[in-house]
Amino acid sequence: NDERLKRLKAIVSSIPLNPGIYMMKNIENKIIYVGKAKSLRKRVRQYFSKTSKTVRIEKMVSQMNLVSIQSQFSIAHKVKP
Repeated sequence: NDERLKRLKAIVSSIPLNPGIYMMKNIENKIIYVGKAKSLRKRVRQYFSKTSKTVRIEKMVSQMNLVSIQSQFSIAHKVKP
C-alpha cells in the first residue's frame, strides 16, 4: 500500500502545473468525466487529500488521461459525458 502511494505521488509530481483538461475513465476505458483545471497538478493532488482519499478515487486518478486545454471543447462536445 505504501509502495502504491509512492507510485501515485510520483505520477502526480510529473503532471504539469499548466491549465488543461483531464478525463476519468472506468474499467472499460469509457470516459465517465471530463474536467478542467487552472493547474492540472493541483487539481489531481486534490483527489489525494485526506478527506477524499478512497480506493475508488485513487483508481480513477491513476487511470486519468491528461490532454491540453486546446482540446477541451472538442472533446467535451464529442464524448458528451
